[in-house]
Amino acid sequence: MGSERQNSFIVFEEIMKILNIIFTTDFIMHDFSNHPTYHAWLFNLLKKQIHYVYSQCTLRELKHCTVNGETFSRDTFLSLSGIKDASLSYFIYKTEDISPQSIEYLKQFLPENTLIFGFELTFSFRKILTNLDINYINYAIHPFKLAPDVMFLCSTNNSNIHNVLLKNQTKQPFFVENIEKFIRKSHKEIEQINSKITKPTLLLIGQIPQDQSTADLSSNKYLSLLDYQNKILQLCKEYPQTYYKPHPHAREIPQDLLNFLAQHNIEVVRHNTYHMLASQNIKHVVALSSSVVHEATFFGKCSSYLYQPLFDIDTKKYSINSFISHFKEHLSALYWVEILKAIGFSQKKSVLQRVLLCFNQYKITNVLIREKFNINWKQ
Repeated sequence: MGSERQNSFIVFEEIMKILNIIFTTDFIMHDFSNHPTYHAWLFNLLKKQIHYVYSQCTLRELKHCTVNGETFSRDTFLSLSGIKDASLSYFIYKTEDISPQSIEYLKQFLPENTLIFGFELTFSFRKILTNLDINYINYAIHPFKLAPDVMFLCSTNNSNIHNVLLKNQTKQPFFVENIEKFIRKSHKEIEQINSKITKPTLLLIGQIPQDQSTADLSSNKYLSLLDYQNKILQLCKEYPQTYYKPHPHAREIPQDLLNFLAQHNIEVVRHNTYHMLASQNIKHVVALSSSVVHEATFFGKCSSYLYQPLFDIDTKKYSINSFISHFKEHLSALYWVEILKAIGFSQKKSVLQRVLLCFNQYKITNVLIREKFNINWKQ
């Protein structure tokens, strides 16, 4: 009898476990005050769904977390590693640069049963969380811009969560269908591009000067195309014509890069990226690490990276750099039931039955994320 009571108590205690879901970006690379990289809007959008499927959870942002009246501070964290005067954004660091004292300071603000809800966490930051044995689910805006709304890439350091992400993955036919729609809709613009590009062409894709994907930790700098001049010139020999397409958010092309392009007869073009990818004479797409290289494969183009891709996209093999494509899956309460169950947090049966019976009621619908959060979608 006493044993039965004890077991009942254990089950009840398990049901009532508090789950701490904490949102953060990589605060080492970007200060919390850097608004262009602080994407808490997705976390705030999904809070209600998550709380409904597991009511015994707290949902907070790391920058608001306190211990003994002290709020978490990036400056304190960095100073404990002897890092002073770090830039407010795009600060390059290696995991080895972060001292055990900094890690201990961070751990104070991550209580037992913490799940990190991250946005665009760098590889180095993901390694720190993994070394701390802290589970995370991490989101990034997907490079594919031909979907009806913003898509996301999702990653984790927990193999059970990874299996849920794979189960909810947006599959290849979705991309093909939307590319075909785009080509039908844009056939006039694509024909115009075809009339201008009359020879087999190599397309060089530009990137912004500071980008997470071009940060080279070994040299502690952001790479540029000029770091790969010999490779580029070798590729240029294979095609009668080479174009350079600047990044749509780049204000201007650096003068030294302009001089290199002019010296080797590489023409600067500013056509729509997808119109160019759909053009019959664009044969090969090359970039340092731009996701356009990945997208080019959907258009049947030869593509290659001069440096390396930032993410391993839609690979079944599990690693902390495996990112899975999602369109609207994360907007469903059922998705969060599966995610939380994967780490041992299940809600009462009555709540789960309600979610199943009233599926649409617990799914965020009729929300265009691109418009609601004013996401700039240049191509």
